[in-house]
Amino acid sequence: MLGSEMFGTPENAGAIVRLFLGGGILVVTAVAFLVTLPAIYLLYRGSYRLVATSIVVVVGAVFLVGSVASPIVAVLPAFLFVGVVLSWRERRTA
Repeated sequence: MLGSEMFGTPENAGAIVRLFLGGGILVVTAVAFLVTLPAIYLLYRGSYRLVATSIVVVVGAVFLVGSVASPIVAVLPAFLFVGVVLSWRERRTA
């Protein structure tokens, strides 16, 4: 009886796991944004194109697969696609 009123009991374990997983998804998404912003900038400048393209493709692919599990994660591939298209378009007009 006393054990069921304590924090962290099996009844609350699912909520605790969801909290950590949700926080982890947000942290990983924020880190991916921080990694891909410089990559998109490098694509825009035209330097280190192979490295920048590799970063964008790998991070985009991982998050595209992850978007099946969580719709919030689908924001990053959309952001990458728009950023890459804009950088290519900007380079063509320059």
